[in-house]
Amino acid sequence: MTKSRCIENRSGWRVEESGATGQAKDLICGMLVDKANALRSERGGRSYYFCSAGCQRTFESPEQELKSMRTRVAIAMTGVLALAIMRAGAFLTLATGATIDAMNRLTPALQAPRTERMDAKRVDSSAVPCV
Repeated sequence: MTKSRCIENRSGWRVEESGATGQAKDLICGMLVDKANALRSERGGRSYYFCSAGCQRTFESPEQELKSMRTRVAIAMTGVLALAIMRAGAFLTLATGATIDAMNRLTPALQAPRTERMDAKRVDSSAVPCV
């Protein structure tokens, strides 16, 4: 039976090693990797093993990963905001469209009397005396 031990190092990383099997746990994703085939980094006289270059890069430069994550979040939030604005615009368009549709039904009734009123206002020039 293989015993594994859990160690917390100075930087707060929790490391799990399986001594007899030659496996170690990737600190970033938690995957068990073979020490012989895994990528390795040394810090403070201790070896850390990783399943991929991405996990190793995240471990070695967390500031860069955080900056990249902030960029991704900003892009996602911009998309969410744009979608919310488009949905509000669509809602207002539909609400206004219903009002315009109702007005279009009334417009022909309102326009007919208006043209008749304009005809009534025309004055016959022969009936007006010249001075």
